[in-house]
Order: sequence, then C-alpha cells, then structure tokens
Amino acid sequence: MKLALVGLLAAALGGTAAAQSNAVAETPPPGTGRVPAAQIVISGWRYQCDSSTGAFACQVTDVVGVRGSDAVVAAVRIRVATENKTPIVAVQVPLGIAVAHGVRAGFENGAMQTLPIFTCDRRGCFATAELGGPMLAAMRGAKSPLRIAYETLNGSNEQTISVQLGMADFPAAYDQLRK
Repeated sequence: MKLALVGLLAAALGGTAAAQSNAVAETPPPGTGRVPAAQIVISGWRYQCDSSTGAFACQVTDVVGVRGSDAVVAAVRIRVATENKTPIVAVQVPLGIAVAHGVRAGFENGAMQTLPIFTCDRRGCFATAELGGPMLAAMRGAKSPLRIAYETLNGSNEQTISVQLGMADFPAAYDQLRK
C-alpha cells in the first residue's frame, strides 16, 4: 500500500499542503510554480533494472514528481555497490536548493542522516552516501514515513521542503535488490 502523504512544508511561512483533493503547495520546489497536491505523483518503492548504459544495474526507487512533467520533487534510489556490496543511497532534488545544507533523510523518531550534495546538473541536485546499518534497519522496519527534507532558496529566504514516503513496499523491494 502506497502512503499518499506528501507534505510540502514551508517552515518559514508555516504553509502546508498534503496530498488531499484541492490542496495547493504554498512553497513548491523551485521551477515548478504552484502545484496542486492532486498533481503530485508518488511512484511507491519499486525494484528496477536497466541495461541502457551497457552494464546491467538494479536499484530500488521511489519518486515524487509532478504529473505531466519531468519535474522531480524528490527521488530516492538505493543500489548496492558492486565493488564492496555496500548499499548506497542517492537522493535527487530540484535545482534552486541551498546546497550547503545537503539533504536530510530519516524518520521523526530520530534515525536521520544528512547527505552532502554530490553534484547538480539540468535534472537537479544529487546527494549520495553509504546507507548505514542503523538507517537501513530503520527503513526496513519503519512504521512511519521516510522524510526527505531540503531548503530552497527564494530570494534571501530559505524555505524547507519536506516530502514523506511510505515505507510499506520498501522491505520487499529491497529484498529483491539483495538477491
């Protein structure tokens, strides 16, 4: 079951929008304008493989985007490094963020990890890190949503964008990745 709880929270303004009918994001990701919550699409955790780069690569992904466009609000991808079998997490966020703050991923109960921004290109900014044992264990046993948070730059103001991803499908998708 996919948790359709997407909260785009503006800490500075106190504005919120959840994935409810007729709700509007008061502080959408940069470049996406005002996005009605009904336009937010959550893929749910999926196991995917691709061979378009020549090598066969598999990953577990969950993408939050804007319906009818290529705009990504947040995307989480987990792969296993071939050289040392370590899980690696990569989070994609839109351009226009405060890169010095990185991207925070974790749970309200305390298992949070700050991922440094690795690079930015026309698709957005990417933060990567090894997925540590405590964080992975928290993801596998999560009863609450995974929270991805980052700050956008709006003039001289920073605003926090927070996206919550349901975790019900994650353990089964991750088990496929580890096979």
